[in-house]
Formats: sequence, C-alpha cells, structure tokens
Amino acid sequence: MKPTTPNGQLPICTLEDGSVIPESGAIMRACAAQTGLLGKGKDFVISEMLVGMTGDLVKETFGSGKVPSAFTLDNFKSEEAKKEFNEVTKAKAVAQVAKYEKWLVAGKDRFTESGTTLGEIDFFCKLYMLRLSLPELSSGAMGAFYARMEAQIGRA
Repeated sequence: MKPTTPNGQLPICTLEDGSVIPESGAIMRACAAQTGLLGKGKDFVISEMLVGMTGDLVKETFGSGKVPSAFTLDNFKSEEAKKEFNEVTKAKAVAQVAKYEKWLVAGKDRFTESGTTLGEIDFFCKLYMLRLSLPELSSGAMGAFYARMEAQIGRA
C-alpha cells in the first residue's frame, strides 16, 4: 500500500472529499481538533510540549529498535542485545520520562486542567505500549497519571 500513498508512507487519512492526507502528526492533530482534545490557552501549549517530548521518548525507545516489541523480538536473542537493553536503553528511557515529572500539576495525575489533551493521551499511549518491556516508566512519578489514564479507557 505504501507505494500508492502521496508520500510513500503510512499512516494516511482519507477525508470526506476523497483527498488523502499523509503524516501521523497532521492526522493526530486534526482528529484532536475535531474532538476538542487540543486544549485551549496554556493547556494547548502544554499539550503540544508533551507531544514533542513524547516524540523524543519514541526515538529513545521504539525508534531505536532497542526495545522488545512484536516487530523487534528477534533482535533480542543475543546476550549482547539483552545487556544493552537492560543497561543502556532502560536508563535512557527512564531519564526521558523523568523530564515529564516537573510538568505534572497538583495531584500528580495530569498535566493540564482537563487531563485529557492530545499530549496527555499520546504520552499515555506510548507508556501503555512500553509497559511490558519497561514497566518502571508507568509507575513511580508517573504512577498516578498512568492509573488515571488507564481508568479512562473503561469510560471510552
């Protein structure tokens, strides 16, 4: 399918008029705008900051190919790869997530007043995907945030 898309990559979004829009960031923000999840004022800015920070987290984890996933599991058969994951990748991911802590608001379970902006949802989704390989990311300082967001899933 990729060769048939405008930029030769996925994801894509087909609009009502039939036009096709590539780029996950554009798609994600368009969906958030349509559902009122961009945030307003300071919440918008904090949400956008979280999206950027989460992009950095993705580079340190998924983007590096150094975190076990369904797509990279074969890469973790060697002792060397396991050692690098446990000694290097985990430390980088934990350090990256530690940067979020100072942005939590009172109660430590959200970053914005609503607690459900695009940036918060995106960050939670990445923590959720990393939970099996890096469970320490969703506990500790992010524990209250993670628990609140996980509870939101049941309300969706």
